Amino acid sequence: METPSHLVEDIQNARRHPEPPNETPVVVTLVHGTFATAADWTKDGSKLRRQIADALGEQGRSVHFDAFEWSGRNTHKARIKAGYELADHVSKLRKSYPSCSHFIVAHSHGGNIALFAHKHLPEKLHSLGIATLGTPFLYAKLKDDLQKMSPRSLEQEVMGERDILSGVFAFTLAILAFLIIQSSIKVGSSDLFGWMMVAAATLLTFAITYPLIKFVLFPRLAPALHNYSGRRMALRLAKAIEFPRLPRTHVLSFAYPHDEAARLLDGLELFTKAPTWLMKSTLGVGFACMVPFFFLHFYAEKVQGFAGAFQEFLGPQIATTAGQAVELASNALVLIGLTIGLLWLVLAGVRSLLSLLRGHPWGFGWESPFLHNWAEIGAQRSPEFKEVRSGFTEVVPLKPSPQVKGMRHNHFYDDARILKALSYWIAQVSAPQSTSETEQRRAS
Repeated sequence: METPSHLVEDIQNARRHPEPPNETPVVVTLVHGTFATAADWTKDGSKLRRQIADALGEQGRSVHFDAFEWSGRNTHKARIKAGYELADHVSKLRKSYPSCSHFIVAHSHGGNIALFAHKHLPEKLHSLGIATLGTPFLYAKLKDDLQKMSPRSLEQEVMGERDILSGVFAFTLAILAFLIIQSSIKVGSSDLFGWMMVAAATLLTFAITYPLIKFVLFPRLAPALHNYSGRRMALRLAKAIEFPRLPRTHVLSFAYPHDEAARLLDGLELFTKAPTWLMKSTLGVGFACMVPFFFLHFYAEKVQGFAGAFQEFLGPQIATTAGQAVELASNALVLIGLTIGLLWLVLAGVRSLLSLLRGHPWGFGWESPFLHNWAEIGAQRSPEFKEVRSGFTEVVPLKPSPQVKGMRHNHFYDDARILKALSYWIAQVSAPQSTSETEQRRAS
């Protein structure tokens, strides 16, 4: 008896698909890196998509790919904003696929964005796995007492210092008023009434300026100064790029041992630290030279007069030499002070230029030069988490290949070894758990 044609077609279809796909697919969100909007590896038919789909297909499971697009700008602000946008994107995906295992595969700075997004998601919506390809994981190490402060406590500290700052400014204005009035009316040493007028004017200046600065000017200027202070910028950036706790998430990071992008960031980090350290050292030397300078400047005539009074004992030649030495030392200190001031300005310019270089498309993104006084901004190959379900960094040895052109940093998603390991990892992590494992997880 001949088999009906429609049965033959059914049998052939069954052979092509021996196992029906799982009704709950694995959801994989792809996040591109800096300056890589609409990246080819995130599109349909890419080698990465095919490799993951084949690995899950061997287990009779299906996969749903989703590409997340962000501005791709190389600034901290753009990445932090993209973190919020990705968190909202993942929340919507969760509603569409509530019972699915969710993964994120991200390249370069997209890995930082994937981690930033989980700061804004409730723990129950965290991804099951996050895989990063050549991500330079950002960090900010705060200096001094900033490590123990929050943006709110820093603002309160600034407002709490208004009494001291107002007093310093008012006292400075009072001293200036004293010097101006005293030199204007030329009060003599025996002119008691004149000195009383000068003292009264000085006290009056302080009494007027102190409450004016404290209650009128300071409340208006302090917030503006605080918003642009290096301490606040450093603290805000450190909190914004701090990685979250991921107790439900597996993290896998791929890196090359000599990734050009990572080496460039390391160099920029080193060259940015050097001017900041030299500027602080220069200021220390400058302050050390100020004390003898002011002493010689204001007491040079007395020293010369003292040497002249003892001409009989010292001899005219020694007395003249002493006076010349004092004048020479005073001029030398002036020259040293001007040199130090010029050097400090040059270093400040170099630091600003290096901050611009850090904002280059291959750098960190623009950072204010004042930020580096309070925080050490850098990147590292492995992420640091306070808590993570599992975290691995795979350093993949480089294989010289004539087919690989340009930066190796852009070939993570083309490397067959990485794609094979990534696909296997997703398949194993998302594999259905045994009943005992499921019960243990629910109990915890």
